[in-house]
Amino acid sequence: MNTRVIAVADNKGGVGKTTTAGVLADGLARMCIKHRDSANVLLVDLDPQGNQADLFGMRTDVLEEQLCIGNVLMNPGDLQILQNNIISVDRDAEGLSRPNLYLLPASRNLEDVTQDLVVMTTMRTAQRSGFNLDTVLADALRPLFGQFAFIIIDCP
Repeated sequence: MNTRVIAVADNKGGVGKTTTAGVLADGLARMCIKHRDSANVLLVDLDPQGNQADLFGMRTDVLEEQLCIGNVLMNPGDLQILQNNIISVDRDAEGLSRPNLYLLPASRNLEDVTQDLVVMTTMRTAQRSGFNLDTVLADALRPLFGQFAFIIIDCP
């Protein structure tokens, strides 16, 4: 299965990026179910406000389990941490089943992680280890390619 990555981005705040990304992910998941396709959809929240968790009624789960894309970015290549931070968004308020929709949430922790990544980049560049801030997200998500038909990224 080819994984298609779609980023919802705009430099301006308050233009509906979070809503667009969430509705797109939900719609794609429902489309896959309707067409009896077993494909999974992953929604990645890159906004430290973490509003995707609110949109899908998952805020309590995210906070209790301390789930965050930041955990993944700080541990590149650790498949267990990647999988442990993805949460199923199986039900909506109307009780409609979405067994193929998953969320990799954000939290305020992501603000600290972003600063830490800049420090890591500087250190690793000095050590010439090949770490590249431009590809850190793609590198972190690469193990999921093939597991999800779509990965939707909600940019800050």
